[in-house]
Amino acid sequence: MTKTQKRIYYVLLVLISALFLFAAYSKLIEDPMQVAGFVAAGLPIWFMKMIGIGEILGVVFLWTKRFFRYGYEGLGLVLIGAFYTTWMFMSIPMAFTVVVPAAILTAVVQLHKRGAASSNIASAK
Repeated sequence: MTKTQKRIYYVLLVLISALFLFAAYSKLIEDPMQVAGFVAAGLPIWFMKMIGIGEILGVVFLWTKRFFRYGYEGLGLVLIGAFYTTWMFMSIPMAFTVVVPAAILTAVVQLHKRGAASSNIASAK
């Protein structure tokens, strides 16, 4: 991975981490907007807190080499769930706000894979 790609990777990783940590924080403190969204979807508050904890774990896993895959897969599932519930219980245009974090997460994964592949090639030499 080039220096520029590495910089972009870390900027996007910090950005996606901040997005998910902010979302987790608002769920864990039972922000009224979050509670209203979960109630409108017919989901219990304990489930909201579990998703918040899952988002925090996903972010931590994104920063580790060993558990990176579990981090992006878990956060991807959270995004799919957010898209679906927003689509079904709120509004279709609002559901597409999930596209931006999904695109950032996808870019992080692709850059990570590119970096992992180049480090494997370097270690094989």
